[in-house]
Amino acid sequence: MEKQTKENLAKIDSDKFFNIIDNADSFSKRTNSTELEFGWAQQVNLAFAVELYLKSIMEFEKGEIEQGHNLKTLFRHLDNKTQDAIYHNWRTLSGTNIPDNKQIKKWFKDNIYACCNTFERFRYVHEWAGCKTSLETSWDAEQFNQLSLFSANREFGTLQVYDGFLKEFENATKRHIRENIIPKLPRRSHDVDVSFNMSVTITRADGSTKTEDNKVVTALNIIDNDKK
Repeated sequence: MEKQTKENLAKIDSDKFFNIIDNADSFSKRTNSTELEFGWAQQVNLAFAVELYLKSIMEFEKGEIEQGHNLKTLFRHLDNKTQDAIYHNWRTLSGTNIPDNKQIKKWFKDNIYACCNTFERFRYVHEWAGCKTSLETSWDAEQFNQLSLFSANREFGTLQVYDGFLKEFENATKRHIRENIIPKLPRRSHDVDVSFNMSVTITRADGSTKTEDNKVVTALNIIDNDKK
């Protein structure tokens, strides 16, 4: 992403950005259930949360949002440096020592492709007869041909995609937003300050004391507190 000046940052509609984030958070928080019967709903909510996080980044970078639900398409519309940052976040947040090389980068992109249309497919799960919730059941024919272990077209040596990637992708995207975007944005118009008085007593070398009264003003915390 090109370096943004203070003037450009001031033009960003922070209200709109944080409105997208608030909605993304609301869907993200609905993916924490361990009940198996909520599996389809969790996948739909998680995919939609990721979609909104990606669109919030677009709002910050470009001031406009690409339409649609396909996560692969949305991710490719981000600035190249942002894509790299999210990729490196994913490597470090995964809990294992994942190296940085061409094969791993392809694995990362393959996993995005594998879950790119989860929202669209799983929200129509009622049309599937006797289907279990899994990553592979949401693939279209092209995804199956490229990614499935049972496909004759699958490139030899390609690392296998996995069900837990979508949650890792969400966490990697949220870290980028929290660390690289939110600190740069102007506050929302409806944010408020909290002020209070603080008294400090200073003891001098001669034993005498001096009391100073200070007014402390702090902004309410508007940053997502999920540090996962």
